[in-house]
Amino acid sequence: MWEEAFLKRWRKVALTTVVFVLTTVVILGRFPVVFLKSNTASLPMAELRHRMLQRTRLVNTTCHEYKSELLHHYAQWLGVSEYWQKVDPLLFVNPDVLVNRRQRLVWCKVPKVASTSFVHALLRLSGVGHLLDARVHRSHLHMVLRRMMPPPRADEDVRGFAAFMVVRHPFQRVLSAYRDKFLDRSEGKKFRKFKELYGLSIIAKHRKSEPPPEEEYYRDVPTFWEFVQYLISTPVWEYNEHWRPYYLTCSPCHHHYNFILHLETLQDDAEYLVNATGLPELAPSHVHATRGKAVPEILLLLPGQNGHDSNDKNQLNGAMIQRQDLKNGMRLAAKDLLFDVPPPKRHQEEEEEEAGDSHVNTEAKFFAKIKRHQLMELYNIFLLDFKMFGYDLSPYDAYVSD
Repeated sequence: MWEEAFLKRWRKVALTTVVFVLTTVVILGRFPVVFLKSNTASLPMAELRHRMLQRTRLVNTTCHEYKSELLHHYAQWLGVSEYWQKVDPLLFVNPDVLVNRRQRLVWCKVPKVASTSFVHALLRLSGVGHLLDARVHRSHLHMVLRRMMPPPRADEDVRGFAAFMVVRHPFQRVLSAYRDKFLDRSEGKKFRKFKELYGLSIIAKHRKSEPPPEEEYYRDVPTFWEFVQYLISTPVWEYNEHWRPYYLTCSPCHHHYNFILHLETLQDDAEYLVNATGLPELAPSHVHATRGKAVPEILLLLPGQNGHDSNDKNQLNGAMIQRQDLKNGMRLAAKDLLFDVPPPKRHQEEEEEEAGDSHVNTEAKFFAKIKRHQLMELYNIFLLDFKMFGYDLSPYDAYVSD
């Protein structure tokens, strides 16, 4: 009898072991990155969860504290009366808030804050990662993603979705936008566009004297001092998206972002995002893809994805993107072949940085050209971003001259 009981118990243990092993294999096969990253995290997940809660609470507190200022800025930006009942519906369908309905995921696309890295990650998640291998031009990848992840509909509730955005120090982003749009001549079309839209008028309004011979590079582009003067003298709601504040671009008082990633702590923050969502594809890679090939038009005409009706109101967003392409002369016919962009003409300061200049020294060189009172005026312009996302003047207050 005891032998029969022993065999019965042994079969039960063996069956339980087999089920456990098979379950483990299935889980690891589905989320290999999630488990590996969790085991090698530089910060415990509980600490990262607390960090995210603190960041969302800070946003909520700032939204409440600066409610009247936000209403004024939103109304001016949207061109409506200063009443929340006028502003609210438009902010909920913000075109920069992109939605993946299959994965129940929301991302606010902020230029100059790892946006290309996350475009790549979200394209992989949406099943079109092959476009990255084809080295499709960066601008067209952004357009494809907008077509695949249209913003919320007016009648759509995405509050239960996992929502994330990425920020960096506001002054660092301002400098990054300036260098990319006015000093980088490698992409001729982009350089000419920003020169004509902003550069020449900034020079005409703010240049006091011709640059010295050693600064001949600035003959037809604004200096950083001139760009800062332009920002100070321009209403914030008239800013280009590349230097527009986060509170306008992402409307964080209307869209609850339960994951607020900072570029300064991106590795840990992205790791937490991956673990919390169970989406290893969201782990961003460092991307230098400023150039590439153009995408055939057929990819810009993809139907709405994620069960999204391509005939609803959000089709207007795709139409706006296509009209902008036509305006910029970037539209391609479907029969067009992919083309290579010529190699970049390097800027002297980029060469200096690669030769040994650190990132911090580069920032110091640019901010040393402006006065402290200019820095404070710039701080007041981006005050809501500083308050919402927990930044201060350091280290930039140490770079400027008195």
